[in-house]
Amino acid sequence: MANQLENLGYNKAWKSLFQAHASRGLEPARILAQHRGWWTCATTEKIFDAKPTGALWRSSPISHPAVGDWVVVHSRNARIQKVLPRRTAFVRQAAGKRTKLQVICTNVDTVLVVTSVDQDFNLRRLERYLTAVVQSGARPVVVLSKCDLIDEPHIPIAQVKSLGPTLEVIPTSVMFSDGLDALKDVMTPGETLVLVGSSGVGKSSLVNFLNGSEIQSTRDVRANDGRGRHTTTHRELFVMPSGALLIDTPGMREFTVWAEAREEDLSAFDDILAFAESCRFRNCKHEQEPDCAVRDAVQQGRLTEERLKSYIKLREELATQAALQREALLLQPNHQ
Repeated sequence: MANQLENLGYNKAWKSLFQAHASRGLEPARILAQHRGWWTCATTEKIFDAKPTGALWRSSPISHPAVGDWVVVHSRNARIQKVLPRRTAFVRQAAGKRTKLQVICTNVDTVLVVTSVDQDFNLRRLERYLTAVVQSGARPVVVLSKCDLIDEPHIPIAQVKSLGPTLEVIPTSVMFSDGLDALKDVMTPGETLVLVGSSGVGKSSLVNFLNGSEIQSTRDVRANDGRGRHTTTHRELFVMPSGALLIDTPGMREFTVWAEAREEDLSAFDDILAFAESCRFRNCKHEQEPDCAVRDAVQQGRLTEERLKSYIKLREELATQAALQREALLLQPNHQ
């Protein structure tokens, strides 16, 4: 019979990383939830709340525990000693004016970006989410919720699919159970997924459906502006009946990508990158340069001016962030 850690994804790779700490009487654990100042950990036999050691807490914020992390713990005194190297990390620039990294979750295989098709729908914000997912190392899947609320859901579905030829898009309606079987199909046993998106887009309702019972509270959005009320107040990992591991997160009303984007990080703009290969200059900014294939595509109606402006704005935003944060470490050393 599998123990608790194996059900949470503890495999040979994680066992190998932990071996250096095994002789000290410490235990491996996975972070299930994050609160203010303490974290819920699961070891082989028990679940308990713990805090980082002083040395870990004084280290760089990137090294602080996050939901999804595999950590080294001393369960008797409830202290987290070390965060094991991460396989993936989904991060953003923290809300507010301070330049600060916020780790949303780690060691995730698939990021389910949830956006409703009513007032919350924002293609430009979705592009930012997809860029962050690619940077994290995880696979993006867009979940369009509340498709029963509009008369022509095929319009936003087509708009999202235009962001990438291989992008998986799942239109859903919890009210009528539409698309939910397709969502279940991406819940691979043993893999970790996370739901991210704004408040009120229906993330908690999706968690409850996938679990088969209500484990997250839900509330209606405000009628006057369609804004969601926060129901999820902290990040938490749940084991689904299918064997998949699902992290629910509080709504994020603003989302800024953290680091400088490489060309492969901007895959949400695959169409622009494809046109750019025919530009005269390799470092073409697609603004005033001669023989710009991207500008030509706009003039020929093969690319919208709005989409190009969105690409340029995001690219500049990422470069500015990188200048401010060049000394920050985005990910701990990867392992296979």
